[in-house]
Amino acid sequence: MRLKSSESTVRIHDVPLAHDARFDEEEGRGEGASSSEVDLLLELDPHLVAALSPDDPLAQAARNLRAMISAARLENGERPKVVVLLGADADAETALLSANVAIASAQSGWRTLLVDTDSADPVQHRLFGLPYYTGTGQDDGGEPELIVRASSIPRLALATAKHSTSASASVQMHSALRQVTEDFDLTIVDASHRSRSSAPTYGADAAVVVLRRDFTAVADTQEIVHSLRTAGTAVLGTFMFK
Repeated sequence: MRLKSSESTVRIHDVPLAHDARFDEEEGRGEGASSSEVDLLLELDPHLVAALSPDDPLAQAARNLRAMISAARLENGERPKVVVLLGADADAETALLSANVAIASAQSGWRTLLVDTDSADPVQHRLFGLPYYTGTGQDDGGEPELIVRASSIPRLALATAKHSTSASASVQMHSALRQVTEDFDLTIVDASHRSRSSAPTYGADAAVVVLRRDFTAVADTQEIVHSLRTAGTAVLGTFMFK
């Protein structure tokens, strides 16, 4: 299933995923790594194939998507520096794709920031073997505190907001991100757990919509694309999981 447009669609097949975003706890190991590097790689979830299995179809697709981001140009002629990945009935797939694209970007030499926008139940820290930050944010309209931590992947940092129940948390995230994105060449925003009633862009320059083949409704995809364009966010294309 794909939109009838000129937007590109990257399609991969037979990638094992847990659809509740809770992934298997298998051990992964990189080839040709030192003992200290292997220890760091063992902390990674085995589905982070961009770091652990470079020949995996998902790793190759992540590199292709990074290349597409590198080649994209906004109306002002600049490359997008903040790219949001939005899931259309593909929460786990979107979170996993965001992580692998971030790894591929860091491997290419870019200083990369991966942002987990789900402050209530973040996923990215589990994928990268990092402890969960348990602090709580303010519910009085103040900006949520954004926690930025280094990962075991060189040039890749992870950011998670403190948990907040504020109705304006999405808007507050825009401001929080602006304070840190200038320190990075590329920011990947994992918006896999977006609200069904809206398509938040988190101040992104561009977006990729992640779909599930034979599951995601065309109307849902069109709604997301329309919301993004209305907000002035360039749509780079769609990414389809089988």
